[in-house]
Amino acid sequence: MLMKNVISCLAFLLTLVSSTQASSGDRAEDFRSCVSLCESRTCEGGLPAISLPLAMRLTGWTCIDDCKYQCMHLITDRAIQHGTRVQQYYGKWPFWRFAGMQEPASVLFSLFNLMAHAAGARKLQSRVPDGHPIKKYYLLFAFVSMNAWIWSAVFHTRDLPTTEKLDYFSAAAAILYALYYTVVRLFHLYPTEASHLTASHGSSLKSSTLVAWTIVCSCAFLGHISYLTLLPRFDYTYNMVFNLIIGLAHNLLWLCYSLPPRLSLIRRYAGRPKSYRPAHAAKPAIFALLTTAATALELFDFPPWGRIIDAHSFEGEIPSFKILETNLNYVFLDIGPVAEGHTLIIPKYHSARMDEVPDEYLAEILPLAKKIAKALGVVDYNILQNNGKIAHQHVFHVHFHVIPKPNEKEGLIVGWPRVEPPKEVLAKKLEEIISKL
Repeated sequence: MLMKNVISCLAFLLTLVSSTQASSGDRAEDFRSCVSLCESRTCEGGLPAISLPLAMRLTGWTCIDDCKYQCMHLITDRAIQHGTRVQQYYGKWPFWRFAGMQEPASVLFSLFNLMAHAAGARKLQSRVPDGHPIKKYYLLFAFVSMNAWIWSAVFHTRDLPTTEKLDYFSAAAAILYALYYTVVRLFHLYPTEASHLTASHGSSLKSSTLVAWTIVCSCAFLGHISYLTLLPRFDYTYNMVFNLIIGLAHNLLWLCYSLPPRLSLIRRYAGRPKSYRPAHAAKPAIFALLTTAATALELFDFPPWGRIIDAHSFEGEIPSFKILETNLNYVFLDIGPVAEGHTLIIPKYHSARMDEVPDEYLAEILPLAKKIAKALGVVDYNILQNNGKIAHQHVFHVHFHVIPKPNEKEGLIVGWPRVEPPKEVLAKKLEEIISKL
């Protein structure tokens, strides 16, 4: 349990220290223009909620939120294409969402940590006798940590002002409680059976010290959350410093616990000499150093790898099933296909509409579509490209679909409200188009 406590204490810091108040990405003119254009084309008059997938509606996404998400990734695509620096938006790096979750990898890791603490609590409950003086402190730490990881999963699912505060405050409670029980454990402030039977001066002093330490930690937590709540804007820098100081103090104490016998600063076990050092005493130092190093890595911060895993989650490639790539275009399987083999072709040029894409990109797309259709081995298929909200465009970066049509029920289903205008109307439209070529 000791190792889990040391590991998990600083793990919470990895969810706290990378936030900033405002970011260069969301202040940039190209981002604001993109969002404004998207809103005017997509959200004008209020996009009905039914137009968003169920998972996004359940997690509170709005049309404007979706515009910000799409623009963030379009501009990030362009930055990667041109080899320029990826920017943060609203204090966060750009992540690919999944099922409405803003940071799915962080959600997954939070749930893994939740399960680890739940498993640890069950082992404590079954293996440690109820009369053990420190058992209740370890169990309470497990429950406080489980609560923190629950809110971490919620926050990384949807970053909203309320979920942000619940995550940060729960994590601060876990980090502060880790320091609290560490002091109780290492300085033997917990009540023992002997202290219940005798009322010596030593036991009375220990009891008073425990009460005072409990009041100090309680006031520190209440002051921390009150300061952050009452401010007009959340003070991310203060929040980071507070948690770093508490977490590093916790680690320093466990490093003292691990010192060699000749350098012992604390008595590791009540009733044993200060020089007594069990064989496992080095393990807390190892994990304290590792988590401190992980925190230092986080402080340097870097864009998430593959827009999935950041400094507190790892890095990789864009999460798509790439078929092929050229200097101008990218071809991959659609992750939400309407038929098996449904493929997307996207130009490596940032534009919401096909008529804004340079000709050299478009010239390559039909040959690529032809190549994909042959590779799929299908007889019937559709080539689809939409421009604009009312033309059923949902992702505002130009893309072409190659959609197999294996039978009547699968593939693209099209309604075609055919009309037969008079020849004079057609002739007039023909003249109008030719005059503008």
